[in-house]
Amino acid sequence: MKKTLLLSALMLALGISTKVCAQIGTPTPTATMAVQISQVLDLKVTTGTALTFNFNSIALLDAGITQTSAATLTYRSNQPWYINIAANSANFSGSSTTLMPASVINYRLTGGSTFTPLSTTATSLTGSTSSKNARGTGTVAVDFLLNPGYVYAPATDYSMTVTYTITTL
Repeated sequence: MKKTLLLSALMLALGISTKVCAQIGTPTPTATMAVQISQVLDLKVTTGTALTFNFNSIALLDAGITQTSAATLTYRSNQPWYINIAANSANFSGSSTTLMPASVINYRLTGGSTFTPLSTTATSLTGSTSSKNARGTGTVAVDFLLNPGYVYAPATDYSMTVTYTITTL
């Protein structure tokens, strides 16, 4: 008993306590993070915004002119997508009284084997509603073939606007 009293007195003198303290506060707080990502469908014509086809010889009028990778389109999309191509009007504009139709322009995806005549109806260039491309970024190139032959009157100002559209629909 003397030993216990002596030990207790010594502990008090040295300031040693045998009390157990409970922890106060929240040792593991949590936080919630919310992320919002908007739809991205971005398409730019990076080369080929002003193409010229000069039919200045009989050989060119006979064979037509092909421009490989004439237009390069750069895309960015965070959802499945595809690209359409269309003429803005049924006929070229210009000073000639002979109407030259948009279908004189033939196009294909670079590396493709078959050219398709251009029309005012948007037509798939890459993918389709049932076969879309994976989300991401990149470029696609377009080849053009024009062969007006001898049907249209001479003019130096035949002009046509082509529209490319990236879509998910």
